[in-house]
Amino acid sequence: MNAYKRMLDFNERHKKHNVIETYKRMQQKRIDLRQNKNLPNQVFFPTIEITGISDFLLLKAMQGELQQSVRFIELNSKQLEIYEFLFGTHLFGSWRNTLGVYCIDKEIFDDVINSPIPDDTPTDIFLRLPEWSIYIEFPKQVLFDDRHLANGFWATYDYMEQNNKWCIALNIIFNFESSDSIGYNHFHPITLFLNEGISILDTFKSIFSNSNPIELGVMVTTDYKMLAKVLSCLLLLCVEKPDISKITGEPISKSELSSPKYQVNKKTGSFIVPNKPFIYQLGARLGGEIREKQESINIFNSDKSRTVRPHIRRGHWHGYWKGTGQNKHFDVRWQPAIFVGFNG
Repeated sequence: MNAYKRMLDFNERHKKHNVIETYKRMQQKRIDLRQNKNLPNQVFFPTIEITGISDFLLLKAMQGELQQSVRFIELNSKQLEIYEFLFGTHLFGSWRNTLGVYCIDKEIFDDVINSPIPDDTPTDIFLRLPEWSIYIEFPKQVLFDDRHLANGFWATYDYMEQNNKWCIALNIIFNFESSDSIGYNHFHPITLFLNEGISILDTFKSIFSNSNPIELGVMVTTDYKMLAKVLSCLLLLCVEKPDISKITGEPISKSELSSPKYQVNKKTGSFIVPNKPFIYQLGARLGGEIREKQESINIFNSDKSRTVRPHIRRGHWHGYWKGTGQNKHFDVRWQPAIFVGFNG
């Protein structure tokens, strides 16, 4: 199921819980939080505030049915419905305002998803996303460890407390066609805290450390691998000069992407959200170069008399330190495919 249909399906199933009204309350509450300077602009709405604006969740919390730490495998269907509503409302209540869908070019997809992110990459590089919530669409379904068949994933900003300090976090929510994970099937996110000066390696160690209490489920090796792969895809949007274009092929800047996709009601101040997704291409220029060269290489290689055959050396992430002293920082860029033994 594609991302937009997944949202419509969620809205229909949770109509009885007044999900649309909860979305509207999120909009109004966000205005209050921003006016009081209690919410960074990158975050549309914090998960922790949702219970207070949803009559359904507030009732369940008062009845003791909404806990901070649970294991999905121990929940019955009624209890799962509560947590699905909580996580799904935060996700779609944020994403519905922009509906950005970013489709990775099929020619670079395998290289990107299989290329490790350099260990020293700062976690706060993921603060560069152009919207509160975005969806990355895979050009083909991806099977993780024979357990999870994914169509893509959402990346949504959140605002959470960590070690007595409030900071921006990034929720990764998978769009699985099928999965044996009860939590992931109910929009349970993997959360990264985007702390300044912390590397992606240290962040991973924190998330998956045995000493770290894992909320709402048990994370295993599969989760680590999935997260590493999807963050590699997400990094395409966060580099200094991302290769982004409209579906028509026209390049688009990150500043254009960040412009509001919603309208504002002049009387009430509420958002009038878009009624269809905005589709963008990720890596279309890089993919086009590969397609063009591959066609020529195929022609060259059809000549059986050649002893040295041209080929493509695949692309990968490359990181390096720049500057000195306090100005020293780690930079990451995509090393595009190299065409070897070919000058056509």
